[in-house]
Amino acid sequence: MLIKEIESTVKRFPDKAALVDGEIVITYRNLLNSSRGIAELITNTQYNKIVTFTCGLLFDHEVTSIIAMIGCLYAECTYIPIEKGDPIAKIEKIILTANLDMILTNQLSEENTNYFNKIFPKLIIVDLATFDLFKNHDISFKKSLNCEEVYRLPTSGSTGHPKYVCQTSFAVDYYVKEYIKNLHITANDRLTLFSTLSHDASVVDIYTSLYSGATLYLCDLKNMKNIMLLDRWLKKNKITIWHSVPTFFRYFLRIHQKKNQLNHLKVFVLGGEAVLKHDYLKAAELFPAKPIYALYGQTESSYCSGQYLTHVDQVGCLGIANRCLDYRLKLENGEIYPVENYHTKGKIGELVLDYKIPVVGSYFKNNQRAEPKSIYSTGDIIEVREAGLYYIERKDTQVKVRGHRVQLAEIESAILSFFPNIKEVIVIQSKRSSGEPKIIACIESTIEYNCVDINEKLNKVLSSYMLLDGVYLFDYGELPKKNTGKLDRKKVSKIICNLKNDVV
Repeated sequence: MLIKEIESTVKRFPDKAALVDGEIVITYRNLLNSSRGIAELITNTQYNKIVTFTCGLLFDHEVTSIIAMIGCLYAECTYIPIEKGDPIAKIEKIILTANLDMILTNQLSEENTNYFNKIFPKLIIVDLATFDLFKNHDISFKKSLNCEEVYRLPTSGSTGHPKYVCQTSFAVDYYVKEYIKNLHITANDRLTLFSTLSHDASVVDIYTSLYSGATLYLCDLKNMKNIMLLDRWLKKNKITIWHSVPTFFRYFLRIHQKKNQLNHLKVFVLGGEAVLKHDYLKAAELFPAKPIYALYGQTESSYCSGQYLTHVDQVGCLGIANRCLDYRLKLENGEIYPVENYHTKGKIGELVLDYKIPVVGSYFKNNQRAEPKSIYSTGDIIEVREAGLYYIERKDTQVKVRGHRVQLAEIESAILSFFPNIKEVIVIQSKRSSGEPKIIACIESTIEYNCVDINEKLNKVLSSYMLLDGVYLFDYGELPKKNTGKLDRKKVSKIICNLKNDVV
């Protein structure tokens, strides 16, 4: 399904730029030929006995990662993105728990390649460092596998092992077409790609561009030079659609000096975490003619709803649900009502998604993919107001950091494993005075630990966005507890929120 749509775009715009990364320009014809070449490479090196095939993609933020992703579609194997900067210990867990058969990469050293081959002797590691993106790979490609599962996206898991969200070609196709329709995206548009493949925002950006015939412009946010020159980059490339998490947009607003300079830009699309009122007001000041489109969705369903913000009071509103689902409210007593029902007016409860068609992601666990459910509890606490549905908070310990899903329990578990002298630890997400989130560890210990010492250990097993912003020390017995003896997360959060300093 996805390949047919991309091939249709290639027929319409063969010599048009599909991907641009600095001086590298990949046309739609190049994209098709190169992805077929990678697909042939995958099918020629896999074990013949394997019926379903999984392929890890370990790349930097570069065009090769996208071409390899399309190559996996051609080979009809499931791809699992792996973040380049993740520690070796985490990559090991992904190889093991995702049942990887192959890794495509140009980032592994010879030492690490030998290490993984020793631990996982059946794992095939293919180095694409010398793969020619511009060579004519227009071969007679023969499909050999049959897999409707497009990807497994690793997310934070409370047990310390990655939790995988699986998505089908049918679902990706649906969400992308809804996004194109609602934002009126055409072949004349130029889209940003700030997110790596391991972030579900990239799914929307990449497939939207390839479906519509637009051009996708890659920008690596890990390079500070790129960030400081972002104004110039946006104007030079005549970007029309910006898509990022609000945290990065907020930073861009701080460094942007001149008012209303982005003449080609049509809209700022923000998603992956909460938009703040300050974001809207600052953007309205600097770019009064450029609207913000607030996108709401989960890793399981990339695009549930969205709306153009025309007033500051709309910040936090989820917008109208896509036609594939109905929004429902689960009250404290367990009863579930459509949000339009009179029982829900003025009430606060958990948002529940009732899907009419099978487009919600499922989970991969214990070597098998669970069947997707038509009813999905989001864990988001919302309030039903006259103006719409407004996000309030999470009901659990899951938070968003720069758009990435993070289970605070995973950080707590990692801290205790490295520091046996810590009696109790509770990790919370607090806010800086600017409104940006920060991750704080509150610990009971007779030994004084600082943030640098703890992060040095955590960096061996956790992604960089899960590292601590601060540590707060408590004496034994000082951390507030519930009557059950468990630590009281809400009371601890209140203590931290009352601190005046941004850095703990």
